[in-house]
Amino acid sequence: MRPKKINRPAPINPVAEPSSSATARRFVLIGGFLGAGKTTVINEFCKWLKNKILVPGVITNDQGNGLIDTASATRQAAHVREVTGGCFCCRANALGAALAALEESARPDVFIAEPVGSCTDLMATLVLPLASIYGQPLTAAPMSVLIDAARLEAAMLDELTGSPGGKRSGFTADVRYIFEKQLEEAELLVLNKADMLTPRRLEAVRSWLAGKHPGKQILSVSNKTGKGLDEWFTLLMAEVSHPKVLMEVDYERYGVGEARMGWFNAALGLHSKGRALDANRLLMELAKDIQADLERAGAELAHFKMSLGSRAGQLSEAPTGGFAVVNAVRNGVPAALSQRSALKLLAGELLVNLRAEAEPELLDQLVSNHLSKSRPEWHVVWKHRAAFKPGQPKPTHRVTSL
Repeated sequence: MRPKKINRPAPINPVAEPSSSATARRFVLIGGFLGAGKTTVINEFCKWLKNKILVPGVITNDQGNGLIDTASATRQAAHVREVTGGCFCCRANALGAALAALEESARPDVFIAEPVGSCTDLMATLVLPLASIYGQPLTAAPMSVLIDAARLEAAMLDELTGSPGGKRSGFTADVRYIFEKQLEEAELLVLNKADMLTPRRLEAVRSWLAGKHPGKQILSVSNKTGKGLDEWFTLLMAEVSHPKVLMEVDYERYGVGEARMGWFNAALGLHSKGRALDANRLLMELAKDIQADLERAGAELAHFKMSLGSRAGQLSEAPTGGFAVVNAVRNGVPAALSQRSALKLLAGELLVNLRAEAEPELLDQLVSNHLSKSRPEWHVVWKHRAAFKPGQPKPTHRVTSL
């Protein structure tokens, strides 16, 4: 049975400067589609909070295990918990346990939650029932949805030119439905990677987005340059969530969109056959080869991330430490190193997180072909691998009225 559709307005309460107690016990949800850059901005938010002598606690979320995001968050926050095996809304009890564990171990001033990138309806299933999930009140910041500005530009051009089947943005209508619902429920629309567009193109995207979602606050930020981040982070600590409506969600279509996505996670041990491994070069070569095969197979890439370090989760405090990370977020856009390693390794652990609109068996085959074939400089030992589709969303809690 579909959850009841509700679209009831609620009063907007003006927000004054918050009390210190409200500021100190915050819950910040930063959502957004796969590849929007959530992990990187959360790392920057953690740095920002620590500079203000505040303790962040991060909860990462994924459909599977072996998350690079968790290792990355650990580098900045130190206090991190995972909720795996489903999205926050379907694993609300596990989220409550993660919040309680952080409370016991660190008592964070700010809880930061990073939901699965293919998840929506989080206002009704997470933010509003937060006190029930956690067991005690928290002050919820305005719900932010992070957007890859270039991917949104592609969606805009598809609409304006009438391109059938999402020629530029790549995804089918059922997957785009999830993306569009994320934008609809956001209180703050945050255009990320703004440095990738010229000012004129960025303004065109902002104007189009404002026309689609009148009345919503739109911010532009850049992970790379840092522009706009301080304004956004200050707002997250100064205002509270006040949803105007609960949006309508067709859970059958939502489930179809989820089922079109393939997930592949793997952990492998890499061992040099002689000379020490250059982690940066190795990751870039692998990413280039795998991404090319994905595009040839017609698989629309949502997010492809790999990391290589001397052991799982080992992260140096220095940006050029012993841990390398490579990312690719769209077809036609080459992979890039988001973190470089200054070390060469005789042995290390490779983590692979791949999400695309494709059958999971195809993702497994393409990645495995490149990792299992004979290479002159190294060999691999498979430790973990999983290829699957997300299940039908079944929220643990869902508020049906404001």
